[in-house]
Amino acid sequence: MVKKELLALPKLRATSRMLKLAEENPPTVKEERSWWNGHISKKIVYQYPLYMRCIVRDGIAVIAYYAAETLQLGGRKPIFTLFVDKAKDQFLTYSHTDGKWRTAMLKNLSWPSYYYYGGEPWVSTADSKLLQSYFTSTENVHRVLSEFQEGVRHRQLIARQKRETDPWDEEQKQVPGLPKDWEHWVDKVGIPEQFIYYQYKRGGAKTGYCSYCEKDVPITGKPRHGKDGRCPCCRRQIKYKSLGRVGFLMTKDYCVYLLQKTTCGFVLREFKAWRRQCKGEYLTPKTNYHEIRRAFFTSDGKQISAYAWGWYKQRQVRWIKCAILSSHSYYWAHNGRVYGKTLPQLMKNGLSRTGLKEYLADHAVLDPEDYLAVYNRFPRIEQFVKAGLTGMVNECMRSTHGYEQAICDKQAGSLKKALGLNGPQFKRLRENNGTLDFLRWLQFESLTKATIPDKVILWMCEHEVELRDIEFIIDRMNVVQVYNYMRRQMFVYHMNAREMLTTWQDYLNMAAGLHYNVNDEIVYRTAKLKKRHDELVRRSNHRDAVNRAGQLLQKFPHVDKICETLSEKYEYAGNVYTVLAPKSVVDIIEEGDALHHCIASSDRYIERIERHESYLLFLRKTADVHEPYYTMEVEPNGTVRQIRTMYDRQNDDIDDARAFLREWQGVVAKRLNDKDRKLAEQSRALREEEFVQMRNDQIKINHGDLAGHLLVDVLTADLLENVA
Repeated sequence: MVKKELLALPKLRATSRMLKLAEENPPTVKEERSWWNGHISKKIVYQYPLYMRCIVRDGIAVIAYYAAETLQLGGRKPIFTLFVDKAKDQFLTYSHTDGKWRTAMLKNLSWPSYYYYGGEPWVSTADSKLLQSYFTSTENVHRVLSEFQEGVRHRQLIARQKRETDPWDEEQKQVPGLPKDWEHWVDKVGIPEQFIYYQYKRGGAKTGYCSYCEKDVPITGKPRHGKDGRCPCCRRQIKYKSLGRVGFLMTKDYCVYLLQKTTCGFVLREFKAWRRQCKGEYLTPKTNYHEIRRAFFTSDGKQISAYAWGWYKQRQVRWIKCAILSSHSYYWAHNGRVYGKTLPQLMKNGLSRTGLKEYLADHAVLDPEDYLAVYNRFPRIEQFVKAGLTGMVNECMRSTHGYEQAICDKQAGSLKKALGLNGPQFKRLRENNGTLDFLRWLQFESLTKATIPDKVILWMCEHEVELRDIEFIIDRMNVVQVYNYMRRQMFVYHMNAREMLTTWQDYLNMAAGLHYNVNDEIVYRTAKLKKRHDELVRRSNHRDAVNRAGQLLQKFPHVDKICETLSEKYEYAGNVYTVLAPKSVVDIIEEGDALHHCIASSDRYIERIERHESYLLFLRKTADVHEPYYTMEVEPNGTVRQIRTMYDRQNDDIDDARAFLREWQGVVAKRLNDKDRKLAEQSRALREEEFVQMRNDQIKINHGDLAGHLLVDVLTADLLENVA
């Protein structure tokens, strides 16, 4: 339909009769209560919300629509004009409101709101007969127009879909029919579940019916319902079924594959197959199968297209073109049995160059499309299959990552040259069912000209040790020495290979940092690796603590001397607990690092020691006196200001230690002199002044388990005054 020609057709204006009719039928107001919230709304309702006029010119029907509100005001201009060409199966609408064309159907146009609450549009009897004659129908003109428009849209949709589906259907015509013995093969081979049905007898049944042999066979031993066995005639794996207990029976769904020659190459057809039978029908089970996927290939195995059976556009069930497997998807592969009688013919036409036949000979079930996707991405897999490198083939089916880089000479035709191996090495790779890791060790052997025994390589592969994992030591030890050393250390310290290598590398890094000669065998090949590692950890931590202690002593030069005097007055050992005093700032820092609390990072506790306001002491368990447990801040008279363990916490076990601390305070009280008591009074005054200031400032803890609590409340709860 040409828009200029449509606009040249006669303009339809409202008639006087339409104006009068609109004036005689004013709108009414209708009230409706909402079911949702109960609100009452008012709606304008016209008996005729729209009015129509129509003419037919040169085979085109022109239908004008007028709004009732416009006609009541004396307007004669339509809001929409619909043009229909029945012969060309087309329609188009012109909007007079904004001067634009609309392709929407009448029901989807923007009508006045009152249109949806009134009756049908008004149309004269003559115009109604004209439209009925045009559409050769006796139905209501509004229904005729709606059905025509919906029919046009449906036919347009079908035409669009056919433009898409016709090439698909053309490609499907290449697919041959099923082989004559296809159903029999599916039943006997594609569905591996077979049964022997027997009638229960006291003392055990002697014969049963084999579903594979389809005849009675002898039974040895006593069969049990659901027990696995083997048919003595066909030697198939079977499951015994008692006829008295078996009712409706259906096997699992199994994938089965059929490869057939086409004009462009071959098609791979994937089916789902299962067997079902009702009670008593064991002699006549029903084998079912339906095709779910078709993949088209060239004769040499390059995939062209793929189709899946399913709903197309939610309108029909048919073959739908879908994505091909550009890469393999091993973990989602649909493994199944492959019909073998069509393979010899396909092998003559190029499929033999893919290795699929050889791979199929080693695998009872597989997904051929998945294998061919791997082949198209990594063609060398054909050589792996034909060379009998089963381990590498199976690994490639899971992932080809790494194999592209493992090919040393990408242009080499010979697989041995491509892998960078000599004849004996290639033989070892095949005999040991080697994988990519095994291959890389052999390639390293070729590079270094130093033979690595197979048992060493297999051990490395078993423990997932790669060449890059031992690069830090391979310049000082050969692979066999590394193997022997690793095994010994793993046995002594009960470590796995990953833990041992991490410990070894950390040890050598720390040794280099502490200026050891890491090229000396006695260092890099130490007999007690874990012990030497832990010693260097402590030494490294100690050296860091010494550096930090030196910085603190520059600000507080008397702290070390004060610490040296604390043991005589404050140290005390009981049966369960012991109080120790630090000998230096280094001890304090190491205690803070071990328990991960604030004395390791804050200067205020060191400053308090410097001015004898408080001291830091260590609460330990007597049975393990060297293991950090709790750290205490105490005043000169033994009053405990704070007692904290890991991450500045207090655990429930501190309640058990309070009785000991009271005992310890009594011992300390007897050791105090007048100077200590005077210092204690000053410390108490400073503490109380600090607590008042904290409460006035409402200082809160921002982190940890006590986040949000007032700091002064926490410190007050910790306080354990010496009343002795």
